[in-house]
Amino acid sequence: MKSYQNKLDRFRSIAKKLVDEHSAEYFSNQQVYNDLGVDDTSAAYKSHLDSLSKQLEEQAQYFMMTARAGAEAIKQEISGLCRKYMDQFAQRNQPTY
Repeated sequence: MKSYQNKLDRFRSIAKKLVDEHSAEYFSNQQVYNDLGVDDTSAAYKSHLDSLSKQLEEQAQYFMMTARAGAEAIKQEISGLCRKYMDQFAQRNQPTY
């Protein structure tokens, strides 16, 4: 059980770091776009969202491959965490129109 919780904690840490990095980079890019007078930042947002999704999926696959005991439970938990962190990025950074 301890191993299971440790894996989830490590995945949460990695996922949070990825969301924070993408949010910071998106924010920086948005400032540059604003300075240049570019109004449409939706392409940059979608790009970051897609990239984040791929990175989270890669990390999830790694953690799921290494899961032994309770493999199905950890897969469901990690899938839920991926959705949670994707939603978190979207809530923080979704462009307003």
